[in-house]
Amino acid sequence: MNTTFFESKNFFLQKWYIINAKNKVIGRLASQISQILLSKNNVLYTPFLLSKNHIIIINSKEIIISGKKVLKKKYFKYSGYPGGQKFNTFLDLKKQNPEKLIRHAVAGMLPKNILGRHSFLNLYVYSSKTHSHVSQFPKYLFL
Repeated sequence: MNTTFFESKNFFLQKWYIINAKNKVIGRLASQISQILLSKNNVLYTPFLLSKNHIIIINSKEIIISGKKVLKKKYFKYSGYPGGQKFNTFLDLKKQNPEKLIRHAVAGMLPKNILGRHSFLNLYVYSSKTHSHVSQFPKYLFL
C-alpha cells in the first residue's frame, strides 16, 4: 500500500526572499507572493503546515495596475457607523499608503483561515528601496 509522506514542522528552514515591485502589475505579483508565502513553490509542500518563507517587497510606490483600473478601481472601507463608508481610488491610495495596496491584494489571495492569517504576518512591504531585514540575508527573486 502506498503512503503519502508529509514533512514535520521542524524540517522546514526559514527562507527570506526580496522582491522589487518596480513596474510590476499588482495582481500578478500578489498571486505569486501568495504562492510563495504558502510554500506552494516547494516540492515538499504540506497543506496543513505553516511555511517559514518570509517575503520583503521593496519599491511598492512604483507598482502599476493594468487597464483603466487606475481611475475606476475603488477600495471600500466601512467603520460600522451610519455614514461611515469611505471610498478611495487606486491613485489616492498609491499616494497615501502604497504598502497598503500590496497588503490588500495579497491578503485577498491567501486562504481565509488561521494558516492564511499566520502566513500574512511573514510579508514585509516597504515603499522605498531600503529595508530593515539586511541581517537575514534575503535572496532576490526576479518575478
